Amino acid sequence: MIYVDVAVCSIGVISSVVAALLWFYASHIKVPNNRDTFIGELQRINRWNARAAVAFGIAALCAAYIFVQFLGLVPFLLGT
Repeated sequence: MIYVDVAVCSIGVISSVVAALLWFYASHIKVPNNRDTFIGELQRINRWNARAAVAFGIAALCAAYIFVQFLGLVPFLLGT
């Protein structure tokens, strides 16, 4: 069970770093003043934000798993 915990922690750390990097990248995309390219750049920022949100969701699930492990509820929920 310790290997599962280490794997979940590792996945959580990696995905939270990836989410931070993706949001950092999305925040540095320049939005032009030109009306023709304005919408396209906003859509591109939105795609990067969506990818970051998925990575953060994975990190949140991993953190929730570790928190439940800390409470000692996983053996109870799995019936072991």
